Amino acid sequence: MNDLKHFGILGMRWGIRRGSSKSSEDSLKAKTLRKKKLDQLSNQELKDLNNRLQLERQYKELTAKGVNKGRKKVSEVLSKMGGELVNSVIRGFAERMASDFASRYGPGGSAYTKPSGDVIDLKFLKD
Repeated sequence: MNDLKHFGILGMRWGIRRGSSKSSEDSLKAKTLRKKKLDQLSNQELKDLNNRLQLERQYKELTAKGVNKGRKKVSEVLSKMGGELVNSVIRGFAERMASDFASRYGPGGSAYTKPSGDVIDLKFLKD
């Protein structure tokens, strides 16, 4: 007898197991309540369904470890890039202010006076 014979269950689909589900009573109750229309639910059924959905959402948020790692990495990268951007803007502004100050108050500038003089030209305030 070298033949392999298999007597499966007629109509059984591949990958679908028969038998009891591992879902809890609350989970099964919530599934049946979700199928109903809103106006068909009693107040107590609606409270039970809302409570179940809220608990599921909270559980997903608390156990989402991979998402938190991604959020942390993205925030680190964005804060680093933001810091570099702010530094470059401040550096450019400081360089522009320094060159503007040097052109106005340096030798040959519009507000330059000799060190012994008391006169300071304030025409740069009109700009």
